[in-house]
Amino acid sequence: MSRYYDVEGVGQLPSVTTILSMISKPALYGWYGKHGTAECKRLLNVAEIVGQTVHNAITMKPEKYIEADYREEVTAALECYHQFCEDFKPTFVAYEYQVISKKHRYAGTVDAIAHIQKAHVLIDWKTSSAIYPEYELQVEAYYRAYIEETPDRNLKYLLIVRLSKDTPQSYEIKQLTPNLQRFKAFLGIKQLFDWYETRKDKSHGKS
Repeated sequence: MSRYYDVEGVGQLPSVTTILSMISKPALYGWYGKHGTAECKRLLNVAEIVGQTVHNAITMKPEKYIEADYREEVTAALECYHQFCEDFKPTFVAYEYQVISKKHRYAGTVDAIAHIQKAHVLIDWKTSSAIYPEYELQVEAYYRAYIEETPDRNLKYLLIVRLSKDTPQSYEIKQLTPNLQRFKAFLGIKQLFDWYETRKDKSHGKS
């Protein structure tokens, strides 16, 4: 689902995840062929509900906490989160921190900014079945927007933390350092996204 941010004085900016949706995922084609469209849509909907519920619980928003039917998956993921906190003892500086790149015209929401072992880090929580390559582009784009707005507050690491929905207290971490080539790859996808948006506008303008 596409998401845009209304930024005062700038207008609507696409989210990082909306831009990255341009990336083709060939493995999904086989998955749809194996399970059928209806079942795959159901599973994707379940994954979205579980992921959002876990994020709401982590950010301590009880008013948004959905009493999901998938309590086992949510509980398992939250136990993974608590185990991560026990192991690394992060001091959270911000949850759901909005970042905006006016220079490159995109926006996004960072799951968390924290101090871990004296390092200032960006954290993105995932409840997916794996850590996919596009996640690296996602956190890199967040980082670049973050330092564009706050150049005096650098981030040492970018952490992708996958919280297992199947195995309580089991989590997977991918630790990255900022990488300009990775950001250039994201900007290449952004350029393709902008081109498609321009084509869409032109086609809608025709009778």
